[in-house]
Amino acid sequence: MAMNKLRLLSLAIFSLFVSVSYSQQHPDLSGEWMLNLKKSKLEAKWAEGLEKGIVKIVHDEPDFRYWRVFIIKGKDDVLSFALPTGGQEKIEENRDRKVTSSLSWKQDTLICTTKTFTGKRESVNIARYYLIPDSARLVTDEIFTDPRMTYHNLWVFEKN
Repeated sequence: MAMNKLRLLSLAIFSLFVSVSYSQQHPDLSGEWMLNLKKSKLEAKWAEGLEKGIVKIVHDEPDFRYWRVFIIKGKDDVLSFALPTGGQEKIEENRDRKVTSSLSWKQDTLICTTKTFTGKRESVNIARYYLIPDSARLVTDEIFTDPRMTYHNLWVFEKN
């Protein structure tokens, strides 16, 4: 009887250790982040006239919720999404448009892959989110490819 209790206790402790270890494997990207335009490198034509940017992230592994507003030429450009970080693909379809999105980790970098299919045209946006060690900076390294345009943006945000 005592041996069974010892085995159960050992299993419970091991399970707790594995759970805590898994949750600590990846950085927490939560926070409110202000765009630093001087440190960012933006190629996208649509970003011309960008005045200000704010990103809010709620990250409770594996749940990731993202909201951002860019002010471009005095107008708000808002984007938001919520995805799990385990690589599961989310599919949205609307008439002739299909969008697939997923989030997955590669070491300490969270990679968001979004593919948009409009008719026969395919657009791919890959955004890599990571923290700069020993600083309060979030970087989004974004590469967008489409038959009509391609750009590489390096967004640098500072903790608000």
